This record gives sequence, structure tokens and C-alpha cells, in this order.
Amino acid sequence: MAEQEESQKGSVQANDKSVAVGDIRVGGSAGNISISNVTHVYNTLAENAPTEVEPVEGEPPYMGMRYFDTADAGLFYGREALTRELVARVAKENFLAIVGASGSGKSSVARAGLIPAWNAGIVESGKRLTGAVYIFTPTAHPLENLAACLTRESESVTATSILMDDLKTDSRSLRLYIRKLLSQSGGTNLLLLVDQFEETFTLCKDSDERKAFIENLLEAASEDDGAARVVLTLRADFYHHCFDYEGLRLALGKHQANIGAMTADELREAITAPAQAAGWDFQPGLVDLILRDVGAEPGALPLLSHALLETWKRRQGRTLTLQGYADAGGVLKAIAQTAENVYDNFSPAEQVIARGIFLKLTELGENTQDTRRRAVLHELVQADAAQDSVTKVLKTLVDARLVTTEQDSAEVAHEALIRQWGTLGKWLDEDRENLSLYRHLKKSAEEWGRRGREAGELYRGARLKQIEVWAKKHGEQLSDLEKKFLKASQNVKKRERLNWIAIAGVGVGLLLMVILGITGKLNRYVCRPVDMQNYWVTIPAGEFQMGSSEEKIAYAKTLCSDCDFSNEQPQHLVFLDAYQIEKYEVTNRQYAQCVQAGICTSPTNKTYTAPGRELHPVTGVIWYDATTYCGWVGGRLPTEAEWEKAASWDQETKMKFVYPWGDNAPTSVLLNYNSAVNDTPPVGTYPEGISPYGAYDMAGNVDEWTADLYDMYPGGDRRAFIYIDGNRVLRGGSWVHNDLGVRSASRYWGDPSYPYSGAIGFRCARSP
Repeated sequence: MAEQEESQKGSVQANDKSVAVGDIRVGGSAGNISISNVTHVYNTLAENAPTEVEPVEGEPPYMGMRYFDTADAGLFYGREALTRELVARVAKENFLAIVGASGSGKSSVARAGLIPAWNAGIVESGKRLTGAVYIFTPTAHPLENLAACLTRESESVTATSILMDDLKTDSRSLRLYIRKLLSQSGGTNLLLLVDQFEETFTLCKDSDERKAFIENLLEAASEDDGAARVVLTLRADFYHHCFDYEGLRLALGKHQANIGAMTADELREAITAPAQAAGWDFQPGLVDLILRDVGAEPGALPLLSHALLETWKRRQGRTLTLQGYADAGGVLKAIAQTAENVYDNFSPAEQVIARGIFLKLTELGENTQDTRRRAVLHELVQADAAQDSVTKVLKTLVDARLVTTEQDSAEVAHEALIRQWGTLGKWLDEDRENLSLYRHLKKSAEEWGRRGREAGELYRGARLKQIEVWAKKHGEQLSDLEKKFLKASQNVKKRERLNWIAIAGVGVGLLLMVILGITGKLNRYVCRPVDMQNYWVTIPAGEFQMGSSEEKIAYAKTLCSDCDFSNEQPQHLVFLDAYQIEKYEVTNRQYAQCVQAGICTSPTNKTYTAPGRELHPVTGVIWYDATTYCGWVGGRLPTEAEWEKAASWDQETKMKFVYPWGDNAPTSVLLNYNSAVNDTPPVGTYPEGISPYGAYDMAGNVDEWTADLYDMYPGGDRRAFIYIDGNRVLRGGSWVHNDLGVRSASRYWGDPSYPYSGAIGFRCARSP
């Protein structure tokens, strides 16, 4: 009896670990309690545990991985201070971007915090602000979704299509349409919430549509009377994508609210208040243990909410218990455990379907983490699976809150599932190459269809061979359009082969002349490379340190604390034979000579022949054409190691610099970056930013193609690396980048067959 009374006073001894019950302290001299010993702690605290009883029926007080929506405001606790801040900002500002890490609660605070406050009426300068609210996510077609959202009250589908066409052609259309809506309703204010704004970059593949969408939003928020309020939620790791749009970059600089981790008190309220409001209790010590597991990680909120929901499902009577929390897997393991349990309960045939669903609902990261992808429901149907079977599996995933569905689409409930579930990560690693091939084929087929099935959009050469091999095993995944695209590509290949056979029937002498004319080799004797005098700098043989050291990463972290620099590490020694690299980036005049010779393909950037731009770096050249040009001048594209050594290694001091000129921060005197004019200057404009070997513009101006596939550094952790098969490394940063992006160790990737315009060029290398 005395022992029981002593236990109830607040602590017990268990393997030298002191466990406080009912207060903030959890853990003792031996350290923190982790989920691995929760079961032991539970058994030790048996006297404090409720008698095992059946759970009382009721509605769950937690959302799991689903965000809080406007209807869930009654369960939304812990973000009152942040909500007040957002309300005050929206009262004064027409535009506001809510920026935070994945899982930091951006959607929830916007939908369940800001929107209810707006509906209740915000008072600013004696004026009450309220009015209609429109909420949507961009998806792959942001203009269509925006138009559908704003015309939701109209019974005519033509109203949506007309508005969509207007938005596409005139950036003032959204502002004018909002004014029309307010005039018709008699309202004075309107709030437009664009949730998950990063989908503008991850899902929308049409650059023209993306640009029109962004410009309409900015124009609508520019009204002097402040009638329209435009609010975005944006994942922090996609912040840099916004820099490609000058107006958006400036708006974000002035009008953003950054979401950090919740405080301990806020987390405690978010855990306890929803449960207590509905009459649910906690076993002593449980809340403190959960708080310890959550820590200060800003992206842990979906993990926390899911663990709470799973713990509530395992309640005893009206009490959430330590044992229930342990059985649920705790904050860090609950999601993976739930997914694994659901998957294990499927039959082998259903497991195949489930795997296919998750792979199609995952967007491969482009120099970022893999993210969820919204897919229309018919995409999830598999050729070798019955529709009923797919529907059954999908329903099970939705019931488990692993997947969410709307009227005609589905998506993973949260990126946290992609990060935490090891089985899915294994699938993605195994199928990354196949997924990359399929996504590229899907995008190319859609573009082919959108452009009226132009022959120029079809696959050729190595790309066609690669997809033909893939299609032999995975052809059942192809849609009707994708099958037609592949067939048309193969037909072109056959026609081109027949054309060559026909040419072979002509006499040898005539054949030679025809081939020379077609390939441009005849023109080699007329059109020769220009501006090549004194154009190469020699890099001596030797070792250099490639990548970023821990010290340099610490510096980079001062520029972006949330950025992932794992693709620059580990720093490692590389030995290179002597080589030469061009002193300047290839210019418009040089590339135009190659085009005139009939060897190079004209770039998509037609301004390369404009008067006065002869000495500007050429842009809009795909990787394959850059390779062709370098071969024409007797060289090749540099490897990324060759590029990095030429940009940042001092041979005399054996020191690695952050930038070509040294470690001091960039300025507008040293390079062209963060450019307000959205353009390149002539090559060699910044002599003070020259590299140790005498190469110009190796920071800023344009990103430069290199020869290498985008892959991890030697010794890197593949599990933590985003591998994008087939894409090539870009180096140097361009005029759109900031201090972080123009570091010599910064690595980006580019699709070698995509004609990026405006900010990507190249320079050549060769053996001495």
C-alpha cells in the first residue's frame, strides 16, 4: 500500500529512468523516453493506468493527416496568435503569401483560422471587411481551376470556359471579373485563397498558362481600393521557383508570413483542447511524452495529428493511454505503421494495385523531395486489374486516410507519408527510372496533342529507343494518346530510314554531295567557327576538392536555413588531367555561324539573331545541340568536375572558393544576378568576377550545361538523394538566381531535350 501511495505521488524508478506522471517532466538522469520503451513505462505505471474497458463511442477530435478545413474550425487549436497575425496582415495588405515547411500547417491555418475570422468580419480603420471567399488549388491547370472556382454559382459551363480564355489572354481579366462579381452581389470585398501554390510549379507543365495565372493574381491584388485580397500558401522549398517571375518575387519580398514550429504551449493546446472539448481524457504523462517526441520540427504536425488519431482509436473508455500511443507507433512511426498494416492486409493482387496507385500519386522531385501528385481517377485504372478491384483498394486507402479523393481526382493525404513510409520509398527507388521515363512520355504526348500532333514534337534517336524498350514491359500503363504518340514516333523513324535507303540508290558521287548538303558538312568549308582566337584557358592537371565542405555548407545555411545541400556532399578529391575551357560562354554570333553551316539547330530563342545581341550568350539551346556545337569547334561539353575546378579552385594556394572571385558575397559589380532587367549582358561584362584561371561569367548570367548526368557525389547517401535519370547537370546559376544559387558548388538539373529559354547557355572544353 505504501508503495502504491509513493507511486501515485508522481514518479517511479524503472531501470534508473525517472518518469514523471502528470507534470511537464518526462525522463530522468538516463535521458528522454522514446517510443522504444513506452511499453515498459506503461507497465511500470500500471497503477496509474485506467482499468481496461471498451472504448466509448464518439466522433474523433483529430484530423489525422488531413488538413483542417473551414468546417473543422471548432477543432482547430493552438494557432490563435498566428491567426491574429494573418488577420492583421490581410486587413492591411491585398496580397499575402503564407510560407512554411511541408507539414507546418499552412493549409490548416488559412482554411480553419483565417477564413472563419474573415467570415466573422475584420475591422480595419473603422471599416468592416468581409465578403465572399473562394478557395482552390492550382493543379495541373491553374487557369481552369481558377475559372471554375469563380463561376461556381453559374449553371452555364460556357461561363467557365469564357473566363478561362480571358484569363489566358489578358492579365487584367481576374481583376475585372472580381469587380463584376462584387458589383452583382453588392459586396465590397472578396478573399481568394490559392492553397498549395507550389502546384503551379510541380504540376502545371505549360509555362504560358503558369505565367498568365501568376500575372492575373498579381494584377487582381494591385487594386488601390483593396476590394480583392489574394492569399497564397506556399511550401518553403519551392520558394525559389517564384524568382523566375519578377512581379511575384517582388510581391513575396514585401508580403509574406513565415510559419515556424509551434511553441510547446501551442502544441499542448492543439493536443488537449480538441479532446477535452468533447470529453476525452489523457492518461497522466502521455501529453508530455508526445510533446517530447514532436520536438521543435515545423513539419511534424501531420505526424502528430495522425498519431493522436491512432491513439484515440485505441482509447480505453474515454481515456487516451500510453499503451495506445505505443501500439500506434508514436509520432514518428504511426503513419508508416498504418500504411504498412493496410498494405499487409491486402491480397497479393490488391498489393500490386496499391503499389501502382501510390506510384502514380507521387511526383518525382526535381532537385527537391518527392511530393504528392494529384491524379484523375481514370489514371489509377490498371490494364491487368478490374475496375471493381481498383475501386475497392482505393476506398480502403481513403478510409485509412492515407489517400484523399475529390469528385474526379485522388492524391496522397500528405507528403509526410512519402517521407516516412520506407516501403513506398523503396518502390520509388526501384521504379525511379521507369517513372521518369513514363512522366516524360506523358508530358511529351500531351504537348504533341496540344500542338495539333506536330511531327516536330515526336521522339527520335536515343530517346525513342529508350522508351521502346520500356514500353515492352510497361505498355499496359499507356493511355490511348500516349500509344498514338509512340506509334507516330516509330512511323517517323521508319520513314526516315526509307528515305536514307532511297538516297543510297543514287550514284556514289551524287550521294556524297547530297549527304554533305543535308548534314551541313559541305558548308564547313564556307562557314567556319568565329571568335575563337585566344578563346581558351588552360587548366593544369592535378587534384582539387569538389563539392562543399561543412564550413561552406554552414555559410550556405545562413542564406537558407531550410535548404537541403546534400547533393553537394560529401566533399571529395578529384584528379583531372590538364584540359582547356572556353574563356567566355558561347555567344549568339558563334552559335549563329554553326546554324548557318547547317550543323547546329536554330535555338527556340529567336532573339539570338537580333541586332546588338551578337556578343550575348546564346540561350534556348538544348543539351544535345550544345554537344553538337562543341564538337564543331573541336571540343566537348565540360564535365561538372572540370567546370567546378575552372570556376572555384586556386591552384597556387590549393584553396576552394565559394564564388569564382573568392569567398566574399556577390555584388552587382562582380556578376549579373537577381537581375531586375530580366536579361543577359554581353559575355565578359564583369572582369572583376573572373575565376582564378581567367574564365568569365562562371557565376550568374546563364546556367551552363555540363556533360554529366545528374547523380549523387561519390560516397553520398542514395536514400537521401533525389536521383533524376537522364537529366544533365547545370552549373553557375543565372541572372534569376540569388547569392545561394550562384555559388560554384551549386548543382541544378535540366532536361537535355527541353529548350529552356532566357537563362541557360553553355561553354565548351577540350583536351589541350
